[in-house]
Amino acid sequence: CIFENNVITGSSVRGGAINSRGPLTISNSSFLGNSAQGTVRSSGGAIYCRSDLILRNCDFEGNYADGGGALDLQISSSNLLDATNCRFVRNHALSVGAVAAAGVDRVVLRECDFIENAATAGVEDMGFAGAIWASAVGEFEMTDCRFIRNVAFNSGALALNGVLDLDIRRCEFIGNVAEG
Repeated sequence: CIFENNVITGSSVRGGAINSRGPLTISNSSFLGNSAQGTVRSSGGAIYCRSDLILRNCDFEGNYADGGGALDLQISSSNLLDATNCRFVRNHALSVGAVAAAGVDRVVLRECDFIENAATAGVEDMGFAGAIWASAVGEFEMTDCRFIRNVAFNSGALALNGVLDLDIRRCEFIGNVAEG
């Protein structure tokens, strides 16, 4: 599937292409130029999810929201973000350029690329991470991922806060910039 140039507007909006409260599995799909544009707050330029999210062979490029330019996964009873062979390219947001995960039980990323994502807010309490921000996460596992030229005020690639079990293997971090 191709989700392209979808826009959601309003006061506080979520999920430019998809807003899901139930388990979601997406394969072989592209999310291009989607946005959540809220007058107060927006999150998940491409996808906002409050349940398990499984992604296989998906591309996220040029998506925008205030938080989680591509994805925003939020607190639920039992959340899993499991992404394999996905690309996150030139997504942007004020606080987290590509992927925001808060209160999630488990994050598993395998063979994913994060390239030139940006959190554009130039203030300490907003520009958390160019690629990934994870907060209050039980397990965070990342294998064979690449982070290239991501930028934010606080952390160019990753910002991890309250992650209980961290496992990062064979990942590359190249030219990421924290501007703060």
